[in-house]
Amino acid sequence: MDAKTEALVARLTKERDDLKARVAELEDDRQRLINQAGTCCDED
Repeated sequence: MDAKTEALVARLTKERDDLKARVAELEDDRQRLINQAGTCCDED
């Protein structure tokens, strides 16, 4: 690969890894909200 292609691959790999980390954060937030809703809003 030439230098431009290598730089592009490196940038896209970093972006992918950043997005994977963000997805994990959002999944954690989602689970926390589900747990909060389950504990605070029971109307049984």
